[in-house]
Amino acid sequence: MKLTAEDYQRNYRALSDDEFLAIDPDDLVDVARRCYDAELKHRKLEPPGDGADEDSEAGTVREMPRIPTDEEFVRAALFTSTERAMYAQRILMDADISCELDHNPTLPGIYAQGSIGLMVPASCVEIARELLAQNLTGDNQLLVQRWLEKEWTPDDVDLKDFIVNIDDMFGDAGKVAARLTVQGIDPHTGKDVKSEGVAIVHVADGHITEHWVKLDL
Repeated sequence: MKLTAEDYQRNYRALSDDEFLAIDPDDLVDVARRCYDAELKHRKLEPPGDGADEDSEAGTVREMPRIPTDEEFVRAALFTSTERAMYAQRILMDADISCELDHNPTLPGIYAQGSIGLMVPASCVEIARELLAQNLTGDNQLLVQRWLEKEWTPDDVDLKDFIVNIDDMFGDAGKVAARLTVQGIDPHTGKDVKSEGVAIVHVADGHITEHWVKLDL
């Protein structure tokens, strides 16, 4: 089973300081090492030794590679408030990932208006997404709610002047499920129509990608 950044973060936070410092960072894979570095800074602990890796056989000091900052920046996440975007930015900076905020992200539709994009170097986008996964659930749910209420239209259902009310939402960072109620007017009969349903929507970097909506009509 492949561990995610959330798994590593949860495991590290369950350790005491002594147990955490007993971890040899040289034995960690890339995502685990970045989570380790972020937890080290969060606890305000001094890294083992002097913060650099010492090669005992050669007697030389080997510095950790630095993240490139001279490449194209791409969006790794979209947040619905400046405060949440700044919190996510601190998470990435603690993991030594260069990042910047985009206050005018380019996205289709109106559901993402007022949102803040978080940009990272292209080579860091995957690790950034993993580190931020557990912080995106609430933002993605709000984006999906806005999309369902303001932009989604029912397939194969002829309604006019309809409104969508979200009854409940749940899911994880990239997949949001919602229970909803749709009310409108049947243009052929003029009668009011009310139907409950379920929606499953995939979100990637703020984009609504795939969606499935089933109404009980």
